[in-house]
Amino acid sequence: MATIAPYAAGAARLALTPVTFSATPGGATSIATRVTLSGPIGGGGSANRVDGLAMPVAALWDGRGRLVVNTGCTPWRCSGSRYPDWCSTCRV
Repeated sequence: MATIAPYAAGAARLALTPVTFSATPGGATSIATRVTLSGPIGGGGSANRVDGLAMPVAALWDGRGRLVVNTGCTPWRCSGSRYPDWCSTCRV
Protein backbone atom coordinates (compact mmCIF):
# COMPACT_ATOMS: atom_id res chain seq x y z
CA MET A 1 0.00 0.00 0.00
CA ALA A 2 1.19 3.50 -0.78
CA THR A 3 -0.03 6.80 0.61
CA ILE A 4 0.35 9.69 -1.80
CA ALA A 5 0.00 13.27 -0.58
CA PRO A 6 -2.63 15.41 -2.34
CA TYR A 7 -1.28 17.55 -5.16
CA ALA A 8 -2.40 21.12 -5.70
CA ALA A 9 -1.47 23.66 -8.35
CA GLY A 10 -3.25 26.98 -8.43
CA ALA A 11 -7.00 26.31 -8.16
CA ALA A 12 -6.66 22.59 -8.99
CA ARG A 13 -6.37 19.68 -6.55
CA LEU A 14 -5.84 15.93 -7.02
CA ALA A 15 -6.11 13.43 -4.16
CA LEU A 16 -5.85 9.64 -4.03
CA THR A 17 -6.97 7.22 -1.35
CA PRO A 18 -4.24 4.79 -0.28
CA VAL A 19 -3.09 2.91 -3.38
CA THR A 20 -3.11 -0.88 -3.06
CA PHE A 21 -0.96 -3.27 -5.08
CA SER A 22 -1.50 -7.01 -5.39
CA ALA A 23 -0.30 -9.83 -7.61
CA THR A 24 -2.77 -11.49 -9.97
CA PRO A 25 -2.69 -15.22 -10.85
CA GLY A 26 -1.38 -14.31 -14.32
CA GLY A 27 1.58 -12.39 -12.90
CA ALA A 28 0.31 -8.85 -13.48
CA THR A 29 0.12 -6.27 -10.72
CA SER A 30 -3.33 -5.04 -9.74
CA ILE A 31 -3.43 -1.39 -8.66
CA ALA A 32 -6.48 0.17 -6.99
CA THR A 33 -7.32 3.59 -5.55
CA ARG A 34 -9.99 6.27 -5.66
CA VAL A 35 -9.20 9.64 -7.23
CA THR A 36 -10.87 12.95 -6.34
CA LEU A 37 -10.16 16.11 -8.27
CA SER A 38 -11.28 19.69 -8.33
CA GLY A 39 -10.29 22.57 -10.53
CA PRO A 40 -10.65 24.35 -13.82
CA ILE A 41 -11.51 22.40 -16.95
CA GLY A 42 -11.60 23.36 -20.59
CA GLY A 43 -10.77 27.03 -20.89
CA GLY A 44 -10.33 27.31 -17.12
CA GLY A 45 -11.57 30.16 -14.98
CA SER A 46 -14.55 30.26 -12.67
CA ALA A 47 -17.02 29.54 -15.49
CA ASN A 48 -15.37 26.17 -16.27
CA ARG A 49 -14.78 24.29 -13.04
CA VAL A 50 -15.55 20.92 -11.45
CA ASP A 51 -15.46 20.23 -7.70
CA GLY A 52 -15.13 16.89 -5.99
CA LEU A 53 -15.16 14.71 -9.10
CA ALA A 54 -14.47 11.25 -7.66
CA MET A 55 -14.09 7.82 -9.22
CA PRO A 56 -12.43 4.49 -8.55
CA VAL A 57 -9.30 3.53 -10.45
CA ALA A 58 -8.60 -0.14 -11.15
CA ALA A 59 -5.48 -0.86 -13.18
CA LEU A 60 -3.41 -3.84 -14.28
CA TRP A 61 0.29 -3.52 -15.05
CA ASP A 62 2.14 -6.37 -16.75
CA GLY A 63 5.59 -5.18 -15.64
CA ARG A 64 6.78 -4.81 -19.23
CA GLY A 65 5.15 -1.56 -20.27
CA ARG A 66 1.44 -2.36 -20.64
CA LEU A 67 -0.89 -0.54 -18.24
CA VAL A 68 -4.66 -1.04 -18.57
CA VAL A 69 -6.94 1.28 -16.56
CA ASN A 70 -10.70 0.95 -15.85
CA THR A 71 -11.61 -1.46 -18.62
CA GLY A 72 -15.35 -1.40 -17.87
CA CYS A 73 -17.94 1.15 -16.86
CA THR A 74 -16.67 3.30 -14.02
CA PRO A 75 -19.16 4.99 -11.71
CA TRP A 76 -18.32 8.53 -10.68
CA ARG A 77 -19.80 11.38 -8.73
CA CYS A 78 -19.15 15.05 -8.23
CA SER A 79 -20.10 17.49 -5.52
CA GLY A 80 -20.30 20.51 -7.78
CA SER A 81 -19.73 21.72 -11.29
CA ARG A 82 -20.43 24.67 -13.51
CA TYR A 83 -21.94 22.04 -15.80
CA PRO A 84 -25.08 21.00 -13.86
CA ASP A 85 -25.78 17.98 -16.09
CA TRP A 86 -22.49 16.44 -15.00
CA CYS A 87 -23.55 16.26 -11.38
CA SER A 88 -27.30 15.80 -11.66
CA THR A 89 -27.43 12.92 -14.15
CA CYS A 90 -24.28 10.97 -13.34
CA ARG A 91 -24.28 10.57 -9.57
CA VAL A 92 -23.82 7.10 -8.19
